[in-house]
Amino acid sequence: MNKFNRSLIIIFIMLLFICVASYSASQLTNKTSALGMNGESFIALNDEALQGTVSHPDRQHYMFFKFTRNQKSHLENLRFKSGSAAVQVLLEKKKSLLPSKDKDPLYELGFLYDKDFKSETEMYSNLDRRPVIKGSWNDLTSSAVSLSLCIERDEKVPAGFFLYGEIPYSIKEATFAPGQIGWSKSFGASKAPLFAAGPLGLVVDASFSSVDFSEGSAIFAMQNSSSSLLPKIEISMEAIDDCGTWREQKSVDLKYGNESIKIRRAKNLPLMVIQTSSLWKPYGQLVFTNNAQMVKSVFLKANDSFLLPSKGRDVLHGLPTDLGLVMDWPMYNWRNKDFELYQWAEFPQVLVFDTADYKIQDKFFTRLSYFVEKVGYKGTFVSDDFIENNHGYNAHDYKADDLARFFSKAAEHRVTLNSYEELLKEILVANKMIIEESDGSYSAGVGAVISFSRESNEKLRLQLVSHESWHGIYFTNEKFRKFTESAYKNFPSKALKYLLAFWTNNPNLMYDVSDDYLVKNEFMAYLMQQSLDDVEKYYLDRTEIPYMQKAVPSLNSYVRSSNAYDFLEASMEFNDYAFKTWGLAAGRISLISRE
Repeated sequence: MNKFNRSLIIIFIMLLFICVASYSASQLTNKTSALGMNGESFIALNDEALQGTVSHPDRQHYMFFKFTRNQKSHLENLRFKSGSAAVQVLLEKKKSLLPSKDKDPLYELGFLYDKDFKSETEMYSNLDRRPVIKGSWNDLTSSAVSLSLCIERDEKVPAGFFLYGEIPYSIKEATFAPGQIGWSKSFGASKAPLFAAGPLGLVVDASFSSVDFSEGSAIFAMQNSSSSLLPKIEISMEAIDDCGTWREQKSVDLKYGNESIKIRRAKNLPLMVIQTSSLWKPYGQLVFTNNAQMVKSVFLKANDSFLLPSKGRDVLHGLPTDLGLVMDWPMYNWRNKDFELYQWAEFPQVLVFDTADYKIQDKFFTRLSYFVEKVGYKGTFVSDDFIENNHGYNAHDYKADDLARFFSKAAEHRVTLNSYEELLKEILVANKMIIEESDGSYSAGVGAVISFSRESNEKLRLQLVSHESWHGIYFTNEKFRKFTESAYKNFPSKALKYLLAFWTNNPNLMYDVSDDYLVKNEFMAYLMQQSLDDVEKYYLDRTEIPYMQKAVPSLNSYVRSSNAYDFLEASMEFNDYAFKTWGLAAGRISLISRE
């Protein structure tokens, strides 16, 4: 054999070795990697994994890592506690490398399974096709990228993971994380973009204009039940100084399945929550149709487990949500057939009850309403028969100290409460709105409760949601109370007398107008419950009511002759304050709406 032929054979053998090494475990090292978690290193299955670097991708593109037995247990426990689990890695390419015009250099993350191993330390020579998350370095403006790959809900925990790269790259960290789907333009201390895929994998789209949540059901629940919850979508926004005006407010718009959703911008509320149980279909393609550049991140995540019904029966904690989605939330996704309980995402100290009908709402709140507010009844307890035959209000609002006083007095006087009132007490204690003391009494915690019902028609329901929500803010925000007090002092006396007359003569209200706190609270809410465009009409319509014409004819004439301008002017002041502070407006207490 001549020297030339020998050289060809040697070259052929070397090429064959490199090819096999790229897709097999013929170079298994079975040594501990520098990477690990909880003080225990991953098992490095090749030299590149041991070093955490692929420095010559023309010879070896892959890193293979195996989990220890303890790490697999940890991953399984994470999935049990969080409902989902993922492997998350941070990759960094060689910083001196420039984007290639002739090549699309890929990066890739995938799982290794028990079936890939002949034995504890030896893999089969080839990996079969499997879901991976992959993308091109050319599409990124950064030299680093974070990748997260979820484990399917009912599948076995993987044996390990592998990485692939077509240019020199390193793995900087690897960890286990709760499962999620989505992306972040800048994540963690590295400030690298993060792309999180479901168990079917993902081809990275670095345009940051959409995300596919269609495979969410492979990770999360299909419906709300006593043992499972649909997930939430969290959208984080870039900071903004100019939100526009209350009439033309800047927004991020999106399509989700067949639904169109608008997220209005506000300066101090960068993270928005959309519960998928509020949507007609929980899983689908999300596409940003306006101002996608304002979005920093969007993720489909599991809800906290404490939001599950307690003991499989009682709902004790509110689902975080913007109230714009509560209006027509599908009742088949309620966690309790009689009511749903929400936590106002922008004002988390406010709990929101939405009841199936007035009857259920009355069982929760009528006795409380007479005890707290109704003139002639304050401080007393009406009977169960009274509750059965009398309607308290179409909607309700209560602050923590009134709630504590009600349940303390009920315990002191041994008042037998109905099952809904007992559940209300349990909810308030669970949310630390009232604190149970050792002597059986209750002290005030922090927060407020508001309530409305699905039995109200759409127009009334919209007004009631707005009215009660402003009460919730008033109860829990001292600066807003001070602003209200200033506006109240400057309000024209004739207009104020007219408003007080309306409350005292309306047989359905029975407000105690000697209660200064109550009067100022209602003064604010009646000015903010409807849009500025409807304020004048609302108060002019009151002048058409016979009992108002009879009770205060001169004040009635004053309101008509002034075209209710006093009310409009005060509403404009409140509207301006609300928009500058929270991005809200008169008659609109939500930042998220269905279009």
